[in-house]
Amino acid sequence: MTPKERITLAFQNKKSDRIPVSPELWDAIPIKVSGRPFYDFSATSFGKFPLWKAQLEAYKFFECEAWIPVEPGPSERQKSMVTANSYFINPDLIQTDIVYKTSKGNLKEIKHSVFDYDMWSLKRPVENLFTDMPKYVEFFFDEPSNLNYETINEAYNETGEYGICEGIVGNTFFEFLTLAREGGAVQVIFDLNDNPDFFKPIMKRYTEYLSGIAEEIIKNTEVDGLFLNCGSSVLTVISPEMFRKWDLPLIKKIGDVAKKYKKIFHYHLHGKGRALLDDLVDAGVNMICPLERFPKGDFDIKEVKNKFGDRLALKGNIDPFFLEKASPDEIDSEVKKCILEAGKNGGFTLASGDGVLKNTPFENIKAMVSACKKYGQI
Repeated sequence: MTPKERITLAFQNKKSDRIPVSPELWDAIPIKVSGRPFYDFSATSFGKFPLWKAQLEAYKFFECEAWIPVEPGPSERQKSMVTANSYFINPDLIQTDIVYKTSKGNLKEIKHSVFDYDMWSLKRPVENLFTDMPKYVEFFFDEPSNLNYETINEAYNETGEYGICEGIVGNTFFEFLTLAREGGAVQVIFDLNDNPDFFKPIMKRYTEYLSGIAEEIIKNTEVDGLFLNCGSSVLTVISPEMFRKWDLPLIKKIGDVAKKYKKIFHYHLHGKGRALLDDLVDAGVNMICPLERFPKGDFDIKEVKNKFGDRLALKGNIDPFFLEKASPDEIDSEVKKCILEAGKNGGFTLASGDGVLKNTPFENIKAMVSACKKYGQI
């Protein structure tokens, strides 16, 4: 069985020849494997290669199943509205100043890029809610068919038999607002509480836009799965009531698209969110990661497998801090325990619980992969 067949079956909640292993390799480890400077894979003006290329090479390096999530590129109209200038603050830090040009006036954003993380907002574009949000809405929304889906196709073709490639639909509505609003998640909580009528039409438009992107990904690419990120929309930040009011309608809409086309609907839920699983499954989510443990998260993978295993494929949950510091023997034991708790009857992919830390020894990642191959035939 090829890595693609193995991990695709697991994501479809089916049984393969063994449990696939696919640590979450975001920025740091792929860049280290490449041996190239971090800015070669950044979204700054110094970037030379898309990050997914480094991720794919890292999965090949560790001889495990690749998981490559890729988002569509912006439309020509969106690109024409943005001016960006990147420059080095020091050898390890790049600042990017961005101007969004709209008919209602300009917006400014400042982002930082480092080895560990690319394009982190230092200053967000929406400062004054009622004057800046309409400008941002004008820039952000377009016809879904106008986005560029060729990057996803390129990633899908290069991933080939090495693993699974998924199309990134976007973020939850709460995270969309958090990424745009100065003050971040805390300010957005106040905004939604104080001005619900202002946000309702924006939420409706956002739901239609992202569900349209989901359809276009399916129509324009061959990916097996749709990927939606929760960002800060977790129970360490917001209440279940806020999640159900502002995010669940979008999730249901994308769930309908995934069901219509018989695609995997993969939801990336950071931190605490165990109380949301019934809602997510009912909304059509059929694949979830990274199932973080206490204290960062509140997921017991054995309990989740026992309750949802017939309806929900799982990916996780080796603690990245454990993976960084543990000995190979300790990793071997932890992998065995994880597989015994969640691997029965398939539908499970062994992975790190949200990322792999920059200083994690390559030997530890290899020990995780090796242990899964040893114990994964259950």
